[in-house]
Amino acid sequence: MIAILLYNDKQRKQAEELVHRMVKRAVEMEGTVTGEHGVGLVKRDYLNHELGETTVDAMRKVLFTSIPVMEPEAHNV
Repeated sequence: MIAILLYNDKQRKQAEELVHRMVKRAVEMEGTVTGEHGVGLVKRDYLNHELGETTVDAMRKVLFTSIPVMEPEAHNV
């Protein structure tokens, strides 16, 4: 499901609560909080709920150990 929410400053809290409920519901239905373009800043907070802390820690380790391999020029490797 893809949803686009349009809201003003007064509606921000309601929109954030709605997103939280939608993400929680997606996980409960064995869906995912991520999409084909990655997690994003907001959805990363839901990864522990979806995957569990152990899996997220393993993902971080892989990411941080692979960055120099994927982008050697950025790390003077």
